Amino acid sequence: MPEALQGHRLIARRFLSGQVVPWNFKGDDGSITTLDPSRKAILTLSAPESLVQAACDGVGIAEVGVHLAWDRLRSGSLKIVLHRFHQPGTYEMVMQYPHRALVAPRVQVTVRHLLEALTADHKLHVPMDAFDVYTA
Repeated sequence: MPEALQGHRLIARRFLSGQVVPWNFKGDDGSITTLDPSRKAILTLSAPESLVQAACDGVGIAEVGVHLAWDRLRSGSLKIVLHRFHQPGTYEMVMQYPHRALVAPRVQVTVRHLLEALTADHKLHVPMDAFDVYTA
């Protein structure tokens, strides 16, 4: 839970809009607790890749997408903490384009390419049970 992070240095992520991404944790009773990492952050960054690098460099604990940290987890340079309590939320990627009957060929090709590339990227399809190996 968030109280387990009290003695640790945190690395927060700030979107270009200025919003700091909160961290969510689930309790044993199913409740959700939200932590604002900026209140205790030793460093705040915008680029998620920079958060990964800072965590690898030992600056502190960061929350990043698995697809960004997967290679570092597999190499052992990063570990997952509070896996059992972390509540990542649900994120979906959406592609919007005009009605299918009016879709330009270049849009069709782009959508097809993106779907194939995203489907083929194994870092975007890591099963939840794979995280247990990389937990600190």
